[in-house]
Amino acid sequence: DTVVTGLDEATISNTKVLETPKVSITIYDNIIAQIMSAIAGFIVMVVLFYMLPKSKELIDEEEMKFSNVLSSVGKGFAMLIVLPLIGFIALFTGILVPLSLIILALYLIFIYLASLISSYLIGRELVKRVFKTENLYLYLATGILLIKLIALIPIVGFIVSAICFLFGLGVIYKIILNARNN
Repeated sequence: DTVVTGLDEATISNTKVLETPKVSITIYDNIIAQIMSAIAGFIVMVVLFYMLPKSKELIDEEEMKFSNVLSSVGKGFAMLIVLPLIGFIALFTGILVPLSLIILALYLIFIYLASLISSYLIGRELVKRVFKTENLYLYLATGILLIKLIALIPIVGFIVSAICFLFGLGVIYKIILNARNN
């Protein structure tokens, strides 16, 4: 117990104890966060496709066959591990600090874009098969909405989101290789 001297009883009785506010995240908060994330992702992809129209063409080259998806997930996993390792090794050499910072910045950008790219590709396949139409905005909205809805399901959402994320990283890897070879 702490002993405080110099205070009279009136001061002590009028003193309020500050309590730490309790924060509880509800399912509604998660839904609102997913909606905001979906809107932001949609806008980012529209801007990306507008500013870099060739990027859409490169992404559209990806075929959604099982073997391609599996291959991309594997390459995405490798990229998830290898790219930051290269960045941190370069960081500690001293002379390659600028290169390291560029690699790590690109890594963060790729992390953000990976799920959006896979959402676009999933939306593209779904819209083409169900609605038999071609519309970039519909591809994006459908894919992002579908992945965000699935992400709300416990366990299954995590697994599907992780696969989509790794698939998107794998597609980015293939785009980099194609751009490098051309």
